[in-house]
Amino acid sequence: MQYLYTITLIERLHNPKQWTPEDEQAVNKHFEYLQYQMHTGKMILAGRTQNDLKDTFGIVIFNAPDDEQAQAFMEQDPSIEAGVMIGKLYPYAIALSKFENIHR
Repeated sequence: MQYLYTITLIERLHNPKQWTPEDEQAVNKHFEYLQYQMHTGKMILAGRTQNDLKDTFGIVIFNAPDDEQAQAFMEQDPSIEAGVMIGKLYPYAIALSKFENIHR
């Protein structure tokens, strides 16, 4: 079963001058967590919008066997654990995909 969570920065971090080294470290660990989950085959896709910090959000699409494990997957994201991002979980079903259409 697939799930999707959105993540948004806490309001304090909408201002780049408010970021602390601990905030940066939490976001770096968030990226490492997602890389690890991609390599284990749990994560399908992750990315974020390219808006200003106050309007940006990320999405993570991943596989989990049930709602409880999906919730744990999201809550173990280091950015959420550190309190620098807020996550919201949704059950999700991919209807169509063609990853080779991604242009970078």
